[in-house]
Formats: sequence, structure tokens, C-alpha cells
Amino acid sequence: MESVEQENAATFPEIQRLGEILLALTKKEKDKDKETSSWVSKPAPYRGQRDLRVFTEWIKGLERFFRWHKTSAKRKAWMAFHNLTGEAASRCELDTTLFSQLEDGKVSWEAFKAYLRDAFIPTDALDKHRRQFYRLRQTGSVHEFVDKVNQYQATLGLPEWAVMDVLHCKAA
Repeated sequence: MESVEQENAATFPEIQRLGEILLALTKKEKDKDKETSSWVSKPAPYRGQRDLRVFTEWIKGLERFFRWHKTSAKRKAWMAFHNLTGEAASRCELDTTLFSQLEDGKVSWEAFKAYLRDAFIPTDALDKHRRQFYRLRQTGSVHEFVDKVNQYQATLGLPEWAVMDVLHCKAA
């Protein structure tokens, strides 16, 4: 009996030390999670503005957030729904079929983006932005012009070669 007590007494400090190590590692992981979780935050909620640029920036912000936080495909649309406010949130809540499918994870992120685009972005918005991009001229500083070009590139999803091609044609 005495040898069992001696064995237990010898292992108790080891067990206690392992517990302390485990606690320290857990704390480090929690601290790491706090640091990284604030690195990419959700974009400002989308209110249902009928502006292609605002909508595109909101989508890109959410996709950045989803990538950083490794959001599963099944949760993306539901999380995006919770990043709506105003008219956009009301429209989705009033569409009871959509709402229940979102809640059940039956709506893909791609389908939800298409639903919102159809609901809030005029069908000619992309063409309008393309025309504005092709007509774009430098009227202010080079910095302002480059910012404007970058905005159109992001909104229209243009590859860099296409932007350079258009700019080259304008210079000629």
C-alpha cells in the first residue's frame, strides 16, 4: 500500500506540471485567436443601396472575411444575411421561403449574391460603369486618376491587362 502512495506522490507533481503547461498553451491559443480574429473584420452592413460599387465592395469585404475566418460554404449565406440592414434585411426577412432556406443552410453564397444583385442592382449598372470607364479622362491629378481607374477595375472585375489596354488606347 505504501509503494502505491509513494508512486502517486512522485507522479502528482508531474501531473500538476503537465496541467500548468496545458493551461499555458490554451491561453496562448486564445490570445492568438484574439489577435487574428480582429485582423479581418466584417465590412459595414449592406443597406440595399442600388449602387454597383457599394455592392461590389461589400461582397469583396465579406469574401475576404470568409477566407480569413475559413467560413464553411454552408454558413456563408447565413452569415452574409446577418450583415444586412435596412431595406436589404427587410426584403430577405419578408421572403419567408428564402429566410427559412437561409436558416437551414440550403442557400449557397453564390445564389444569395445573385438574389441580392437581382433585387438591388439595376440590370444596366454594369454597362453603365463600363461606359463610364471607357470615357474616363484625367481631369485632376495623376493620383486622382489612378484612384478612379482602380475603382472601376475593382467594380468591373477587370484584369490588369484589360485596364492597361484601355489606357494605352486612350494615350494613342
